[in-house]
Amino acid sequence: MSPHFNHNDYVMSFSWRQTEFCVGDVVVLNHPRFLTIIKRIAAINDQGELKLRGDNPASTPSDEIGWQPTHRVLGKVIWHIQPHSKAPPTANRV
Repeated sequence: MSPHFNHNDYVMSFSWRQTEFCVGDVVVLNHPRFLTIIKRIAAINDQGELKLRGDNPASTPSDEIGWQPTHRVLGKVIWHIQPHSKAPPTANRV
């Protein structure tokens, strides 16, 4: 998900049964092939499944990730912390 999310960044996510997802939301997902991933919602179909994409053009293509049911979503990212060497971490609301 670089340039927005990088290795060793921290995210805070939340989840509850009534979570509403919107195109553009960033989610943490338990994918059957790629395990735990962070991706942005690109589309939502009529069955409520999510099409996900990465922010980095070199990330796994959406076609390989496939449409994912919402029960695989571990949480919607609400806070992103970027640690920097020799500087206090910065926090960004998503």
